[in-house]
Amino acid sequence: MSICLSANLSAQEQLISPDQRALGGIQSYSSSPHLLHTNPALLHGQDGQKYLTAHGENRYFSAIQRVTMGYSSIHTLQGWRISLSDYGITGWRENHAQLSYGRLLTDHLSIGTTVSYQRIDLREYGSQGQFNIDLGLGIQPTDAIHLSLMAQSIAGDELSAPLTLIAGSRIHTTSKTDLYVEYQHSPDALRDDQLSIGLSYSAHEDLQINLGINTLSAGPSVGISYRVLDQLSISAAISHHSQLGGSGALGVSYGW
Repeated sequence: MSICLSANLSAQEQLISPDQRALGGIQSYSSSPHLLHTNPALLHGQDGQKYLTAHGENRYFSAIQRVTMGYSSIHTLQGWRISLSDYGITGWRENHAQLSYGRLLTDHLSIGTTVSYQRIDLREYGSQGQFNIDLGLGIQPTDAIHLSLMAQSIAGDELSAPLTLIAGSRIHTTSKTDLYVEYQHSPDALRDDQLSIGLSYSAHEDLQINLGINTLSAGPSVGISYRVLDQLSISAAISHHSQLGGSGALGVSYGW
């Protein structure tokens, strides 16, 4: 029972950036100045940029168990990303090392893939390591509309995160606002489907305000992203998960 519960919580709580958390848990897109996309097909947009991103997050499950998350990534080559992540709950710990690549096929179509190594440590059952593969597709029919499709964890075994299909969209509604809609589905019985809706508002050229909600949350999420310098930005978010409780997330991105 404890294994199933831990697997379910881990699968539902992806390691995403604070601004993605503030947008209702959107995984396909990010609104931060130094974009942290989960969909590898969107990495082509980082051509010519190099940056380091890191964020941390704490949650409390049933006011007893503490859930910790951490993520860091670095872009050093066009279309490539290397990232490390960590997830922990009492009796369960996951570490991931990922290599992602995305490229543009046409002016309106991009593809990408992520190969990751996942190590799971269970207090009573020992450790296990395995490889996973994610695939991504990006479609931009107009300048104002972008569509994203992802298949996560298409390889693995019973301890890996279940296969998840994610369809998302980003709509540039006005000169200062972007609307995000995303739906996540998995055939695995441990994972609930999730619909996320987020809104990003550019209050200033250096300040973004993010709001969001999803069908698994106990309330709305909110956050800000502020560009301190041309190369440095800070983002923060507050959200509430129906099972994992409230949390605060803080992230820093540095580009050069």
